[in-house]
Amino acid sequence: MLLRNRGIHGVKFRRQKVIRGFIVDFYCGNLNLVLEIDGPIHEVPAQRAYDLERDALLQRLGLTVVRLANSDVRRSRLETVVAEVLEARECLPPLPCAGEGARG
Repeated sequence: MLLRNRGIHGVKFRRQKVIRGFIVDFYCGNLNLVLEIDGPIHEVPAQRAYDLERDALLQRLGLTVVRLANSDVRRSRLETVVAEVLEARECLPPLPCAGEGARG
């Protein structure tokens, strides 16, 4: 997987992290970033409404939620998403963000 072993801008992600009873696909604690990888079920209106409510709750917790379609998961797209969040947080790769040491 592209997100393993700090493969994107040296940022550490955890897979299937539980946050307030929700399981998020990928989570980066240093950036307060949630990546959700969505399949076709997320296009169903009822699921889309649920996702919006869930995202709003996660955002109230201070998290940035980015949803990507399965077909949009590629290295260049992930690098762009993480770089935008790093820039917004004023963390410039390859230096770790505040609180992230060599053992992260």
